[in-house]
Amino acid sequence: MLGFANVLNASIAARLDRGLDANDNPAPPLNPRYAKFKQRRYGSAIRDWKLTGQTRGSMKVLSAAPNKATLGFLDGTRRGRRGSVTIAQVVALNQRISRQYGVSPSDKAQVLRAIQLADSPIQVKVA
Repeated sequence: MLGFANVLNASIAARLDRGLDANDNPAPPLNPRYAKFKQRRYGSAIRDWKLTGQTRGSMKVLSAAPNKATLGFLDGTRRGRRGSVTIAQVVALNQRISRQYGVSPSDKAQVLRAIQLADSPIQVKVA
C-alpha cells in the first residue's frame, strides 16, 4: 500500500506543479502584486504552493497499512512576515482560497494504473 500511496502523493505534487486544483482545473490566479513578486523572485506566477518549499516538503505518506494509507502534512512551523505559522495553518488557508490538495480524477487514474501494473492481484474499492 505504501507504494500506491507514494504514487498518489507524487501525482498530487505534479498536479500542484501545474497549478491545477483537485478537479484538474486551473487554480484561481494569484493576487496581482503577489504574482508579480513571485514571478520576479521564483520564476512562477501560478498557485503551485512553492514559495519556500516548506509546505510542499512536508507533504508525505503519514501511515500505510495493508488496506489503508493516510497522506497529509508533517507537523512543523515556518517563519513568515507575521511571525511563525504552522504548516497546517498554511494548508488550511490555501484550501480556503482554492481546494488544491485532494485526490483529483487524474490522480485516481494514476493510482489505478499503478495497481494494474502491480505484480499481485489487488481488490480495488473506489469511493
